[in-house]
Amino acid sequence: MDQLPGLRQQHGPVHAQGQVQSFGGMEDSVVADDPQPAAGLDQEPVFEPIGPGMDNDARAVGPHEDADTGLPGFSRARFAKANLVRVLADWLAGMRTIRFWFTVAAAVLGTWAAAGAVVLLAPSGAEGSPLVQPLLVYSLASALMPATAAFLAVTWGVHAEGRFRATPGRPGGSLLNPVLATALRGMALGALVLGVLLVQAWIAGAPGAVAAVSAGVVLVECVVFGAIGAGLSEWAGRRRLAPAAGWMLCLAFVAGAPAAAIALLPLVRAEEPVTVALNVEWAADGTRLAFGCSKIDAGISEVYHTERLMWLPALSPPVLFLMTGAEVDKVGHVLGWVPAALQEAADARQVPCVQGQPRGRDEPRMPMALVGFLGQAAVAGAIVAGGYRRKGYLAGTRDDPARMSPGA
Repeated sequence: MDQLPGLRQQHGPVHAQGQVQSFGGMEDSVVADDPQPAAGLDQEPVFEPIGPGMDNDARAVGPHEDADTGLPGFSRARFAKANLVRVLADWLAGMRTIRFWFTVAAAVLGTWAAAGAVVLLAPSGAEGSPLVQPLLVYSLASALMPATAAFLAVTWGVHAEGRFRATPGRPGGSLLNPVLATALRGMALGALVLGVLLVQAWIAGAPGAVAAVSAGVVLVECVVFGAIGAGLSEWAGRRRLAPAAGWMLCLAFVAGAPAAAIALLPLVRAEEPVTVALNVEWAADGTRLAFGCSKIDAGISEVYHTERLMWLPALSPPVLFLMTGAEVDKVGHVLGWVPAALQEAADARQVPCVQGQPRGRDEPRMPMALVGFLGQAAVAGAIVAGGYRRKGYLAGTRDDPARMSPGA
């Protein structure tokens, strides 16, 4: 007869570590491991927990501790499931609050209104006609939404880390929870961004592919900056310091990186000989796609080696959107000439035939979007790693107070 999961009766002392429960008043004959059992003592049956969730490795660790997670009675799978349930519960609790939806709606609608105000207040000209203005609002709002998402996500990450800080587990293991919680909130933000931008696209009579790209970048930025916020919160350990540091870092990504690239332009300026360009092929966006070079000297030209700096603006969420959106707006109907100019600067093709070097159609181009995403991920990973390290250090000092001493 198969034994059902539950309590397995064992006669005699049980040396395997695990939960042990005895019941008085139950007497039975036992065979003791000790060849000379204490005389006159009644031996009682001992019950050992068996069944799902109990294994030899877990019982070997300690009376209540699992080998994988270090948690009482938790296997690795149960630990992951418990964390997922916690994250989903936190997300559902946030979805039910008026404060969350008010914050998200205010951020998205405020960005939309700001884009409209910039277009309306800008000096009017050929691009200021009533027929073009809705399209400009569409493109500007689409570019600003990822920046708004970055500021929201870093705040969500900081607060989520504070809520999950008491989660038991390995040192630093709970940092995954606030990242997932922020990503789930980013889905709601991305859905609202998509809806608002599709309305603006309908007003402008433009395709909605750019709106979908903007919503996708918003979701990615929520993951990246949510991780940054969680790491800063664990690293700083102070309620007000972490949000302030997160917003400063967001500002550095959004505006500081492009501004730094502009400020460093004099450092990459050079005067180099150029030759006459031949057979220039122009792309649909108005940039040089390929050209040949003759041996006729065209003199000395001022050249800016912007390819050495373009990784800086690539870190900015609006620039990331522009370079990603250019893949679905190849003719520049919505985004205009800006992505093409950025790509030209990244490839250093502003001046053709520098030192007589031609360029072919198949030559590789700098993947600015990929460079930007990888750069953001590297910064987020470094901050999260710092949070892990500090969390492990604090856990060690709680276990060993002597480590807090400078001489330890």
